[in-house]
Amino acid sequence: MGISRILMATLPMALIVCSTILMLFTALSGVSHNELWLVKVDLAKLSINPSDISSNNHVTAGTNNKFIAADIGLADHYEVNVWGYCYQNKDGQRQCTKARYDWASSWLDRDAAGNASDLSGAHVTVAVPKKVENSLDLFRNIAKGAQVAVIVCLLALGATLLVGILAHFRPSLSGALSAVAWITVILVCAAAGLVSAMAAIIMDTIENKAAGYGVVGSTGTTFLAITWAGVGLAIAAAIFWLAVSCCGTPQRRSRDRRMGDKIYHGAGDSAAV
Repeated sequence: MGISRILMATLPMALIVCSTILMLFTALSGVSHNELWLVKVDLAKLSINPSDISSNNHVTAGTNNKFIAADIGLADHYEVNVWGYCYQNKDGQRQCTKARYDWASSWLDRDAAGNASDLSGAHVTVAVPKKVENSLDLFRNIAKGAQVAVIVCLLALGATLLVGILAHFRPSLSGALSAVAWITVILVCAAAGLVSAMAAIIMDTIENKAAGYGVVGSTGTTFLAITWAGVGLAIAAAIFWLAVSCCGTPQRRSRDRRMGDKIYHGAGDSAAV
């Protein structure tokens, strides 16, 4: 009985703590830039026709009369995260942007699309097809939503942990704890879904609209696995607390059985008299 009570008290709490840690990886990977990326974009084989380029400076086409990434001031590799991105500069060093809210809007600003003056000093604009512009607009909105959702889900996980501690000392809060846990599950799923949507939009744009230019993309399976593992742990904790709320703790069931036995024996004694 003692081991059962300890497990029922600590197991869901441990699941929530682990879920919080995993979601923190999702949130902080774009802040600490620890090379845990959501999507990697490879422009090493980029090749653009001169007719698709307009420039304020005299930018000369490279090999085979085609523009490559270096010609238009772009890096060969980009690592995209929830809070920003990293790239390799001309010296091969890894540089990362500062984490900021709504970074995608400034990076993908349609009026400055392709403007890479921060990398090469050449103000270059690539003619972006309408379909790609629509994908970029969608990515901007999804990226903002993902940032908000990640912060909200972390707050919800913290609130769930707090209510779980209180419910341990006040069993009457088990119903409220179950409700809070399932609300948290919804928020965590929303955050993971929006982060996954960010990756899906980038990959769809690359594979269906930019592959002809030699652009290659890779999805960060480790990043997404960590994110969805956090979702799974939150769901497991919520199911556990729901079972406790509906069925009661072993201590409560034992107390109810003892009370039932007393009532039964009391009734039997009265009948005998």
